[in-house]
Amino acid sequence: KGGLADLPGALARVMAGKPDYVSIQPGAARHLWPQYAGKAALVIQAGCFTPDDRISELIATPEDAVRAGADALAVAIPVRGATEGKYIRWLTDSVNAAARYGMPVVAHIYPRDFTDGAKIVFTPDEIAYAARIGYESGVDVIKIGYTGDFESFRETVRTCPVPVVIAGGPKTDTLLGALQQ
Repeated sequence: KGGLADLPGALARVMAGKPDYVSIQPGAARHLWPQYAGKAALVIQAGCFTPDDRISELIATPEDAVRAGADALAVAIPVRGATEGKYIRWLTDSVNAAARYGMPVVAHIYPRDFTDGAKIVFTPDEIAYAARIGYESGVDVIKIGYTGDFESFRETVRTCPVPVVIAGGPKTDTLLGALQQ
């Protein structure tokens, strides 16, 4: 019971684990973060999208993040497809605006494939492409999906000049199950 349907409860459970940071949307930060301020870094999530572009909105600016007392701004974007340029513009504009405040930007970058509908893909070439989009846009940290193959992922990380974080994957019942994926 709970999960993200109970965001206050989910945030309380996350904070009980003493995370280094929490990434949430601006409205959730306004309502839920005051009691946790100073206990972990706050990262405001600025981008909302679905793989098929049904939802495609930049919902926060670096100025919003500064007002929320955030330590960083996160911008989630998809790449590939007809709207890729728009999303890269979101990212580069956010990086440039955040620089005025000395605020780091974390890019969550998800490559898409439109062969059979719109879906997020994790092939080594596409994940490497996502990382390159991130560092060429000037971000401070890149969050990308795992390729499923240690050697290909290692090569992507090795050739990336900024820190890389692995995006979460499918939910599992145990830590071992997550590590085995």
